[in-house]
Amino acid sequence: MPRNNYLLGEPEFALMGDRKILVNTSVGPTFEVDALKKWLGTCKHSYYLCDATGMGVARDALKDIPNVLYTPYISGKSIQSVERLSQKALANIRTFLSEAPQV
Repeated sequence: MPRNNYLLGEPEFALMGDRKILVNTSVGPTFEVDALKKWLGTCKHSYYLCDATGMGVARDALKDIPNVLYTPYISGKSIQSVERLSQKALANIRTFLSEAPQV
C-alpha cells in the first residue's frame, strides 16, 4: 500500500485485543504511532513485526519497546530480487533504444 496511509488507529487496535501479532509488509507504517504504542503497552502479549521499511520514520519512537521486533534490513531486497529488478531495467532500456527514432 502507498506510504503514509494509516489503516490502524486506537479503535482498530482496541478491536484486536491482546495476543495478536501485527506483521507489516508495506512501505512505512500503516498505523498511528501513538495508537500502536498504547496497544503494545496495554497488550503485553501482542507484537509488531516488520523490516526497515515497515518501521519507517517510527523507528526512534518504537525501538525501545520490547514487543516490537524488526530487522534493520529490507526483507524484499534479496540477491534474487535485485538481480530480477536489474534484468527488468536492462530489458526496458533495450526496448526503449530499439524503438527510439534514429537521429
